[in-house]
Amino acid sequence: MSAERRQSLRSCTSQPPSSSDDHSFADSAHIYPTDELKKVMNTFYAGGLSKGDGVVQRKKIYPELERARDPSFDTADEGESDEELEGEEYSRILPNRRSFKESLSSFFSRMTLTSFLCLLAFLILVSIVVCWWYRPKTSDPAHLFESYRKQIHRLLKENYPRQGFETKDILHLIGEKLIFEVATEPHVVLITGERATKFATDIVNVFSIVTHRGGVDTIVLSEHKQRYELDTEIVHSLSKASKAVVLDGIDKLRGDAPLSLHSACDHDHSPYPSALILLTINRAMIASNKHCETEVVSFLADEWHSEYMNKDRISPILSRITSYVICLRE
Repeated sequence: MSAERRQSLRSCTSQPPSSSDDHSFADSAHIYPTDELKKVMNTFYAGGLSKGDGVVQRKKIYPELERARDPSFDTADEGESDEELEGEEYSRILPNRRSFKESLSSFFSRMTLTSFLCLLAFLILVSIVVCWWYRPKTSDPAHLFESYRKQIHRLLKENYPRQGFETKDILHLIGEKLIFEVATEPHVVLITGERATKFATDIVNVFSIVTHRGGVDTIVLSEHKQRYELDTEIVHSLSKASKAVVLDGIDKLRGDAPLSLHSACDHDHSPYPSALILLTINRAMIASNKHCETEVVSFLADEWHSEYMNKDRISPILSRITSYVICLRE
């Protein structure tokens, strides 16, 4: 490269164009060594640079791109709120309650009377089968009596081992009447012996456990018990779910109080035909079991006799309370 060419290039790079110059860089003859290069630079500056207010400004060669906005592509921030979008989304996923009701109404409207009756009969049959299958076993009379018989046998064997078959037969018969038979009269059992109260309590406890009827009241009698008072207590006790009562110490009644037993133990006109009434005399009878009932009748007739109670009044009472007599062996 010649020295003149190098000098011209050095001067071109060392002297930058000034913004205060009224002529363009392309018009300086000493910068461009050849006419061809001058033409090229003039073309470049003419298309890309402009001079305004004494400042050289670059023109925009490419057109300005504007953002194409399509309203169909609005985001959630520019359109509906998040709650509205979530509501629409859940409405598409979950079944509409109104549409469900309309579908159900349409289903029943299309259902004919025959098909409805068939469906109803099927549901009733299923309910009966389910109730029968899951019925409580204790409601079966045979099961109740078997449980009652076993517990009575265990009670007599463990606590009253000296009792004979007569006692066991009476208790089994009372159990059969209470569990199997339709109640038409009260079941009255008279128990005598020094442990008569405890024995009566044990019997009613077994009956209550087997039948699930609840507790049984024990009314303690004395010579001070008035007839109206005893009537009220008997009615209150037999009105409970157990429908059973223990009248403890009937031999102690005085005056007209024994007449309360006449109405409660009446086989024909008792207001409580399904009642279990246990009467006790807390003293041992001297006679044997074969003659125990006769001794009990004679003993009560003597205890109750008074100016209010003669033989004619006492005899009907005794006939009602001595159908089943248990004399405990001490």
